[in-house]
Amino acid sequence: MSLLRTNKHRRNRRATDPGNKPTGTPFTPVVTNSTTVATITSPVPLTVKKMPALAITGRTNVSYTTPTPYTVQITTNSTNAGLAWSLPANDPGLITYQGGRNVAASGTF
Repeated sequence: MSLLRTNKHRRNRRATDPGNKPTGTPFTPVVTNSTTVATITSPVPLTVKKMPALAITGRTNVSYTTPTPYTVQITTNSTNAGLAWSLPANDPGLITYQGGRNVAASGTF
């Protein structure tokens, strides 16, 4: 009979409570254009997990590169001059090193 056994599956009380883990601060991206390459610039370093959800009217995103930790370059299938673009908030492709997400942004090249 084991009436006085202790619970072996307790969480560490010194560790941060899972509900209180700090989250990263959101950042505002800056999007610029150079013929067929759209560049997303961030004030903080980014971790790019997949193709960012940058939508450019009438264009298809072909590929992306990260030349620096602060920039992501997205190549499209044709020139982007004069077209509208939008980047949705909390894009799963753009995450800061601290876990922060982007705010929504839109404009015209």
